[in-house]
Amino acid sequence: MVFLKECPHLVADGSSMQEEPREEKNSLFNNRNLLDNFSLPKDVRLLKRGQFLTLSKQGQKIYTGYFIAAVLQGAGRYNRIGITVSKKVGNAVARNRIKRIIREYFRHRKNSIPGTRDINIIGRKGLTTLSNRQIIEKLNKLFTKITAT
Repeated sequence: MVFLKECPHLVADGSSMQEEPREEKNSLFNNRNLLDNFSLPKDVRLLKRGQFLTLSKQGQKIYTGYFIAAVLQGAGRYNRIGITVSKKVGNAVARNRIKRIIREYFRHRKNSIPGTRDINIIGRKGLTTLSNRQIIEKLNKLFTKITAT
């Protein structure tokens, strides 16, 4: 049991070798409030088919060259987003790339959109030819129109 004498942080009763509790350092990962601002939990996403149908029937449509947004005043506490990119836009790799860019854009700016709205962003043909920077510029225009309504 020479090992126990050299490691004072271990319990030295011989029957169990458990570590004593250490003080938690105040790190970024322990502070959940900071990380919650950049997460995209389920309550800020449109997930059910019924939510998308209600939004498409009752929501106001906002058109740009590469996107259509259906916007409806939400009843919840948060702005919620749904993303629709059909097969007409491109193959699966291209569609997933577009959806990732839209999700990241919304994730970083969800608190800067005033009010509580349900938003469905629909990607149109031609998006796959744009670079990531160009897609973000088009999203800036779209969300400027959304906040103006």
